[in-house]
Amino acid sequence: MRRNGPRILRKAVLGCASLLLIALANCRSRPEPGIPFHAGDARTTSTGRPNFRETPLQPYRANAVLHSPEGGGDGFGSAVAVGGPVLAVAAPSAAGGGAVWVFDAFAPLKPPVRLQPPAGMDCAGFGASVSVSGQGVFVAVGAPQAKIEDFEQAGRVLLWRRDGDQWKFVDSLNAEPPVEGGMLAVAQALASVATQRGVQLRFGQGCDEVLVRGGRACGVRLAGGEVIEADSVVFNGDAA
Repeated sequence: MRRNGPRILRKAVLGCASLLLIALANCRSRPEPGIPFHAGDARTTSTGRPNFRETPLQPYRANAVLHSPEGGGDGFGSAVAVGGPVLAVAAPSAAGGGAVWVFDAFAPLKPPVRLQPPAGMDCAGFGASVSVSGQGVFVAVGAPQAKIEDFEQAGRVLLWRRDGDQWKFVDSLNAEPPVEGGMLAVAQALASVATQRGVQLRFGQGCDEVLVRGGRACGVRLAGGEVIEADSVVFNGDAA
């Protein structure tokens, strides 16, 4: 037993070393994980015009480069978003008012889906921004220069929902039309209502001091020395 002990131990060590070498070899030969998406591969025909076709990337290929399926000059890659297996790439200068290409990692051999502005809808700036929900079910595309009613560059967000292998347009989310005249018009409307209810408005008069009595504000002293007493004082100036 004493003679066989070292021999058995030596065989065990050699066996462990062999397993370790096999494991290291497998790790080195395994491809690095990547994004199994399509990439537009530009080919040139005899006429000199680009002939674009979809070329599938090898699964688990690292550092994959995606190109616009419609060629250059469309701003492909201006905005990018990832959610679940979905990668959305904006091409705001694409023909037809811009485009967003949706790549699906679950279907690496399928060409990307082209999202574009719905017919008859002002979607200026379509593709300036893009967002994908966490599970890759929804894609939202911003069109910040879209005209809403009579207001220029009011902006809108368009929403698509995944339905099987297709992407269906859901709705356009629009901001409320801005008040004509801007915030000044809001202040003027408030002043008009207050005047109609007997409120006296005084403009262009500086306030030197907010008067305090018993630990609470009780009025103001104007720059000319006039004192105006009040039950409540609302101060929105710079106390520095």
